Amino acid sequence: MHALALSTPRVIPGRAMDTLDLAPSGGVSRGLVRVDLQDPVFFDHPLDHVPGMLLVVAGLELAEHAAMLRPVNVRFRLTFAKFCELDAPVEVSASRETGRNSLEFTQSGRSIARGLLGRRETALPAELAPVPAFQSGSI
Repeated sequence: MHALALSTPRVIPGRAMDTLDLAPSGGVSRGLVRVDLQDPVFFDHPLDHVPGMLLVVAGLELAEHAAMLRPVNVRFRLTFAKFCELDAPVEVSASRETGRNSLEFTQSGRSIARGLLGRRETALPAELAPVPAFQSGSI
């Protein structure tokens, strides 16, 4: 595990992260999660921690900007090990691996969440498929 680099993040379009370095040809891409307490989507009520959905969005933004995925048909899994505190920077790193890509979120030198993402190649299982539209007279 490495400490945050002493560099100025490059602001990219998006709402949840700033890049530190992108490695589109391979390797590790890194960014800092942008925790904006005034964002009405992620902070619609007082919180004592960074919401998990903000981390999800930051990870997906980094993966997209690092050319690890296209924003459609994505499979994503994130496992949280600790709460993400509001008072310390949060780094997200994305790594390319054969057959899958991984994300890791660190804060104060400790891993707080890890995840995998990739392209969904098959249709959703029936229990997760969209519900068909209601048709009048079908009941």
